[in-house]
Amino acid sequence: MKLHYYQDPMGNFGDDLNGLLWPALLGDVFDGRDPLFLGAGTLLNNRLPPSPRKVVFGTGAGYGPPPVIDGGWTIYCVRGPLTAKALGIAPDYACTDAAVLMRLLPRISQPSGHKVFVPHHLSAFRAEVVGLDLASVAAHAGLRYVDPRSPVEQVIGEISGADVVLASAMHAAIVADAFRVPWVPVRLYAHEDRSKWEDWTASLRLRYEPVVAPSRLDAEVLAHFLRSAGRGRAWLSEQGVLDSRVADMERLLDQLRRDLLTGRFDPAGDLLADDQALKSDQVVAYRTNLIRAVAAVEDALPPTAKFLLIDDQAWGGDEFMPGRSTAFPSLDGVYLGPPASGTDLPGLLRAAASAGYEYIVIAPEARWWLDHYDELRDFLDRDTHIESLVGGAAIAELSPGGAAGGEQT
Repeated sequence: MKLHYYQDPMGNFGDDLNGLLWPALLGDVFDGRDPLFLGAGTLLNNRLPPSPRKVVFGTGAGYGPPPVIDGGWTIYCVRGPLTAKALGIAPDYACTDAAVLMRLLPRISQPSGHKVFVPHHLSAFRAEVVGLDLASVAAHAGLRYVDPRSPVEQVIGEISGADVVLASAMHAAIVADAFRVPWVPVRLYAHEDRSKWEDWTASLRLRYEPVVAPSRLDAEVLAHFLRSAGRGRAWLSEQGVLDSRVADMERLLDQLRRDLLTGRFDPAGDLLADDQALKSDQVVAYRTNLIRAVAAVEDALPPTAKFLLIDDQAWGGDEFMPGRSTAFPSLDGVYLGPPASGTDLPGLLRAAASAGYEYIVIAPEARWWLDHYDELRDFLDRDTHIESLVGGAAIAELSPGGAAGGEQT
């Protein structure tokens, strides 16, 4: 099999734990050949690499449309009920996130006697870009900072040896819960995906109720927020519920091992092509610019403003600012892509303004729209003021005046 998980060049323990977990549980079965093995992570979407057969064990859906499940899929279990629903499979397939199986390995523990703070890996990077030293902020709040981009054994050891874990990284909470360390869900930025948390917490009969940080963060505000969150309610799933989920997954692991021994997944083709990945410095440069652009948009917009987003899906639709943006143009929530001509764009924008959208944001990757669609540029030049922001994004305020109703955004 080929072990597949998202491998961030900068590191992310929640993904990287797959490289530690599965060889320990399944042995020397990962030879780089078909089928593709999917474990912990939000991987079940349309971004999966091509492979005729796929094996799923405790994986989650998200970050894009779910894949079409056909005869090439072998699903043992998925992360939670929301994933099962998204895939159109029976609720019985919902166990919990595969990372809980870390509790089956010898415990890596670095007892600290501290409350620790583990941010989402993109939040850690974003903080660096805007000049926040999270280690210093955490220390000021009386917490031990754990960088999620550190080696996976180190992060897991810090979590398993903590007294309490403040986590905006979901897998920090999962590992803490598996090792019976109380955890507090905190949310620093809008890109920290709520749906995957809800999927996992529902699998353990919990509700995702994070402590949400103020929208404008500086070092003092963040330290006060973390200090307050650390004094609040800490979570832990019921022992019986967790034990039941782990027992189900151990039974399915035994089934997977039997299937491997009987040759169910014997190689059926050539080695899969290596994943195409940007070099680390390219990833850093792109991500830095992206975060600066998103932060500039957040600073420029009122906190509750609804806006249209032209991003050619480079920003992941509403992945960075969920619930406030709508990809443009779209129909019934489905992005339609760049139009063949710009003839209808002014009318669509007026209709969107009438429907309550106050701004249009153009990501730097889609600035070509202003050059290509004369109607869009002329409309924005005439009816609004286009402002360029840090990171190359553009923003314009939509005026509802003269808008025609009844059209799709």
